Amino acid sequence: KSQACQLAYCDARRFGRIKLVEGDPAESEAVTKLGFDPLLEMPDLEGFSQLLAKKSKGAARLKPLLLDQSFCAGVGNWVADEVLWHSRLHPEQLLSALQPEHIKALHTALQQVVQTAVAAKADSSKFPRDWMFHVRWGKKAGSLMGHKLDHITVGSRTSCYVPALQKIIGGSDADADDQPTKKSAAGTAGKKTAGTKRKKKQGADSSGNPEESQGEDGHKHSPEQQEQPCDQQPEPATTSKGRKAKLTCRKRKSTAADEGPTAVAEDPAEPRRHARRMQPRTKAGIQAK
Repeated sequence: KSQACQLAYCDARRFGRIKLVEGDPAESEAVTKLGFDPLLEMPDLEGFSQLLAKKSKGAARLKPLLLDQSFCAGVGNWVADEVLWHSRLHPEQLLSALQPEHIKALHTALQQVVQTAVAAKADSSKFPRDWMFHVRWGKKAGSLMGHKLDHITVGSRTSCYVPALQKIIGGSDADADDQPTKKSAAGTAGKKTAGTKRKKKQGADSSGNPEESQGEDGHKHSPEQQEQPCDQQPEPATTSKGRKAKLTCRKRKSTAADEGPTAVAEDPAEPRRHARRMQPRTKAGIQAK
C-alpha cells in the first residue's frame, strides 16, 4: 500500500514559488534563467564587471539589480542592503556611473556578506556587530558608526542605508534634470518681470498710467494739470523745452482770440446783436431800457 503524504510550503509573504518539472530540475527553464550563485560560483572581478556593463543601460540602479535573480541568485532584501553598506554605495546608484574602484568594493562585499551569513548558518546573533542587520529593523531606524539610518523605497522594496556615508556617485539623472529646470524657471521669471516693466512704462507714455501721461506740448502732466486750461496751468521750467511749450500755449490763445470776431462778423446782422450783448448791464441801463 502507498502511504499518502502532504507537502506544505509556508511563506507568509508569498514571494516564493513551487513548480513541478519533469526530468532533471537543473535543465528546467526556472533554473537555467537564474544568475550566478555568489557562494558557489562567484565570477572573478573581470567577469563581474562585464555582467554589470550588460545591465548598466539607461537608468538601471544598483539595489534592484542585486535583487534581480537573473543577475545573481539567492540575494534577498536585507542581504542586498548589507552588501551596499559594506561597499558604501547608495541603493539608487546608477550603474552607468560606477567606477572600477566601486565595482571592486561591490564585488568584495557581495562575497564576504554571503560567505559570513552562510558560515553562521543564518544565526543573526553570530553576525559581526558592525553589520547593519542589527539596527535596520523597525520604523525608527537606529544609527551605525555614529550616523543615522534612513529608509527609502527602491524598486518597490524598502531599503535601509546611511545617508552620510552612502552617497550617490556622479549625481543622479533626477538631479541633472532638475538643474536646467530651475535655471529655465528663473530665466522665465526674469523675462516676465522685464516684460511687465516694459508694459508699465509703455502704458505710462501712452496715458495708460493714471498717475502721469504726456500732453500735447510734449511734457508729462498729472490729471489735475490736464483738466486745467492752458492759461491756468503753471508755467513750465525756463528751459528750451519750457519756453517752446509757453510760446505754443500763447500762440493757441492769440489764434483763438483772432478767430472769434472774424467768425462772428460773417453774419451781417450779428454785429448789432453782438454790440448789445457787450453793453454793461447796470441798473441805469436796465431802467433806461
